Amino acid sequence: MSDFGSLTDHFSMATDSLILIGSTNTPVAKSRADDLDENGDIANAQWFGGGDVEDVTCEYLLKSGTLILTRCLLGS
Repeated sequence: MSDFGSLTDHFSMATDSLILIGSTNTPVAKSRADDLDENGDIANAQWFGGGDVEDVTCEYLLKSGTLILTRCLLGS
């Protein structure tokens, strides 16, 4: 099991200045949508999240003195 303890950069943002220091992936339950008939009974049910659905996070460390604000693009 060679992946034990290794970090995964789920968002591919790590660089020499932005260092990946933590990551998680937590399984999330699939969601279900029900169609009700005129009596309020479930006439049809459909599950969403066809494959393995996970909630992922990454934590990065920004090296001091490496942030150049003119290169920051927000909302793109």
